[in-house]
Amino acid sequence: MAARCAPARPATILRLTMKRLTLAVPLALLLCTARARAADCTPASRQSPCVPASALWVRPGASPFLLLPDPEPEAAGRVSVSLTGEYSLSPLTLEAASPDPAGREIPVVKHRVGLTAGARLGLGQGLDLGLSLPLVLFQEGTGARAVTSRSASPLPQQALGDPRLEARFQLLHVDDFRAAISNTLLLPLGDESAHAGERGFVMAPELLGSYQRGRLQLSAALGARLRQPVELGGAEHGTELGALFGARLTALPRWLTLSAELSVSSGLSWVTTESAGGATSERLERPAAWLLGIATTPTPELRVLLAGGGALPLSVTERTSPPQGALPGSGAEPVSDTHLSAALGVPAFHGLLSLQYQFGAL
Repeated sequence: MAARCAPARPATILRLTMKRLTLAVPLALLLCTARARAADCTPASRQSPCVPASALWVRPGASPFLLLPDPEPEAAGRVSVSLTGEYSLSPLTLEAASPDPAGREIPVVKHRVGLTAGARLGLGQGLDLGLSLPLVLFQEGTGARAVTSRSASPLPQQALGDPRLEARFQLLHVDDFRAAISNTLLLPLGDESAHAGERGFVMAPELLGSYQRGRLQLSAALGARLRQPVELGGAEHGTELGALFGARLTALPRWLTLSAELSVSSGLSWVTTESAGGATSERLERPAAWLLGIATTPTPELRVLLAGGGALPLSVTERTSPPQGALPGSGAEPVSDTHLSAALGVPAFHGLLSLQYQFGAL
């Protein structure tokens, strides 16, 4: 009698499917993506294309939060992978002078659909390594050249983003509190002309902390992103200090978890621009964003997260000075104005769907 093969277990099928997707999707997209083109990151117009439209970094591998790194490293020999789809509405929008009192809005990047493939490997002794590969599947917009030219070439619809390497080391794990340090190295391999690449290498050290109390988890991260500065729309995209905060509540064990994330950062340099009349203005970017999410764990290995959020109306401060020689009382005294706006790389709306899978020990 011929032997009958036992049917494959659902967990085995899921594991094999996630492994194949993790390997096949980035490879296929890399082959289909146009080769990254070198761009002039410091043009005379001061409208640089080297400002990525995605300033919010999705973390690689399995993580309770999408933007906030977890201080708990992967166990030695364990591997986790993630596939995160993203949609961003108006991540890069500028205002230009126009006869219209409201100004002329330039949608540098109006719509973007992206995918980030990530993986994390535990090395033991509290250390793990992560890799993120972001890809632009589709986008629409005018590009940075539209600021100074109405006949600029269209924005590329597909592009490769800058890969990111992340190392994390746990410093402390006492009762319900954990602390770790993390450092991310961004490799400038993305397509700058598509607003998908940085001008050069970016180093992002962070200090991480987390407190777990029953079903509630509170986490935070303080850090910096060290980069070569570029300008776009009268704002500087350069070195910045930032903080991330997160809260996570397990409403129904395994089936429903609620989360909230907050990202705030600030540039370090004021950008000075001068109008035709001689007045000068200074601008400092302080981008901020929020994210609300739900997660479910249908199997012990698989986690599904769905989140949405957008830019916070925090102040982007501008200081304006009158032309030299203006007399007091002439209506041209220095003023300090505060505008509510979405900062560079922070979309008006940001939606994410993430699949995370943890494999057993290698």
